[in-house]
Amino acid sequence: MFDSINSFEQAKRQYYIDMVNGYGPFRFFNTLTFQYLISDDQGREFADTYWRRTTKKLFHGKRTLPLTSIQGVAVLERAAIRKGEKGLKNCHFHFLIKDHPVFSTDESAAIAQLKDAAWKASRNFKTVDGYTLVSAGEKGVDVGPVYSQDVAGYLFKDAAQFGWRGTDRLFYLDKHGVIAVDATPPHKMF
Repeated sequence: MFDSINSFEQAKRQYYIDMVNGYGPFRFFNTLTFQYLISDDQGREFADTYWRRTTKKLFHGKRTLPLTSIQGVAVLERAAIRKGEKGLKNCHFHFLIKDHPVFSTDESAAIAQLKDAAWKASRNFKTVDGYTLVSAGEKGVDVGPVYSQDVAGYLFKDAAQFGWRGTDRLFYLDKHGVIAVDATPPHKMF
């Protein structure tokens, strides 16, 4: 099936790129970055709370509840907390968010709307020592438009690495938070 480790790794990466692209199109690219070292499990809990709070804030003040939730995907990625720093890597999350009627049709207004809700959702995240976990501004929460559907290639740049598993790193978004992809046979293969 695979003639080398490299072909297996590239097939795994391409599988996830194709899967996410098939789930699109996406309107927004959102990043949630933690400024202190936390475990992947803690990061998933914060990302889950972050997404539930963000959607709640977006729908706040609406007279009726939405029939459909805002959907998308989230990918857990690991990187050094400070640029150029080697050693321990911290988790952070990239979110690809689909369009929804709750968002303004004006691109700038929609980005400001999502960024405001996202910042309010994360501003009181604290470490066990009481330090603010998500810094203010774009270093903590960043929101922008999706310029190209090639963004999935960026999200899965680490997917070819040994030990990278979609069931641990890829999540669907809905009103219940972040939900891990299921362990269907293709996911078990990779």
